[in-house]
Amino acid sequence: MENDGVSGGVVYVRSFDCEIRVIPVILDFIGEAADALGFGGSFAFDVKVAVDEACTNIIDYNCVVGCKIDISVESNGRDFIVAIKSRGEPFDPNAVKTPDISLPLDERQPGGLGIFFMKQLMDKIDYVSEDGLNTLTMVKQRPINT
Repeated sequence: MENDGVSGGVVYVRSFDCEIRVIPVILDFIGEAADALGFGGSFAFDVKVAVDEACTNIIDYNCVVGCKIDISVESNGRDFIVAIKSRGEPFDPNAVKTPDISLPLDERQPGGLGIFFMKQLMDKIDYVSEDGLNTLTMVKQRPINT
């Protein structure tokens, strides 16, 4: 795991091949960064599920051959921030309609459930596409103990 120490904070950065076989390696990276930054247990599990869904979608639907997925992880103490960068056609997960989960399975439209889970598990999802570079930033906040 590479730590680039940007802006005096701790930022973990790593590049991965745009192939489905690397998903477990990506999730290990997220788990190691979460542990190093003091975000473990079910918190890290939720982040890993969201990152798994995001990276699987990128790999399955939007990878440009020979390109990498670049992932950075950082924290400001309360927020756990994951930025996923990849080259490909723009695709904003925030534009995907929320599936109607009240319908029986055989009446639901296919697709969108993974993005629904991402939105449920993370507190904020931002997406930017510039010059063929897509950046998906997901934030999960540490619960405040009351």
